[in-house]
Amino acid sequence: MPSTFRLLEPLPAGTFASPFGVRSNGVPVFECLRLLTGSLDVEHKPSSKIVKHRFCYLSQKSRRLSGNTTEKIVELAFDGDLSAIDAGTYLTRSASTNRAFWEELKTEICFCLSAKKKHRHVEAFLHLYRVFELVSVALPLIYATKVADFRDAVRFIKSLSKNERDQDLSILRYFSEEISKSGSFSDLSIDYSFDEFDASARAHLRSQLDSFVLSNANISHTGFASPNDGVSIEFKSVSSFMVSCRNRLFHNAISNENFKLDGMQGSNTICSILIDPGLYWFSLVLTEIMKAEASRYV
Repeated sequence: MPSTFRLLEPLPAGTFASPFGVRSNGVPVFECLRLLTGSLDVEHKPSSKIVKHRFCYLSQKSRRLSGNTTEKIVELAFDGDLSAIDAGTYLTRSASTNRAFWEELKTEICFCLSAKKKHRHVEAFLHLYRVFELVSVALPLIYATKVADFRDAVRFIKSLSKNERDQDLSILRYFSEEISKSGSFSDLSIDYSFDEFDASARAHLRSQLDSFVLSNANISHTGFASPNDGVSIEFKSVSSFMVSCRNRLFHNAISNENFKLDGMQGSNTICSILIDPGLYWFSLVLTEIMKAEASRYV
């Protein structure tokens, strides 16, 4: 990342040994994971300001760093199926694979987390959406390599595009549906809480979502016990939900099918509820991709 950010180790040299470190001691895909699991400091190079990132989006908890943080991240990401030694083998052997892609993804994650720290939620949502777009085609292609039988891999790839007019983010939706058919994602829902709104704004937001987003049959969801407190989106529908919110947020067409922002206290407030759940969802997807990649090397 030559222009804007530089990753820094928060613990003494040697705590995060190669390939689990940063820059010359790291691998871009694992650096992305470390950013999302709260184990890095990030310097904003133009201002020389350093920000500590200590929230783990996989565990949904703040992280306290220690000498065995590497092992904890590996166990969390790979569900205990890979040891740190095996994960190191995978990262070392795959270090040059798709490196430019992972570097670009790392930059977008840094922009998103940096904006979120400054409570610039519209900016953070912009970069989160760019993350979704960047991975929308690449990750399904990487994931397909996990399928051992060539014929099954071809069927998987074909299933991702159900309409020749589908855009990239539609492919991400189909990918989400495919990987949610089995495993821990089949019953998983992501909560979007409206805690940051007052009662009037909560009611307005829920009404807007019901009218313009949740009416979409592709978005499987349930309400909170008190409907105006939030909404739970099924794992397979998160990308569709985020895309629809983006469309209703950034457009203002005569058709009158877009968010009325005044009643929900502006764009920054609504974007604030989209960031953390979106990063949680993406962190889960990233670990699935890493598991698929690791299976090729160890």
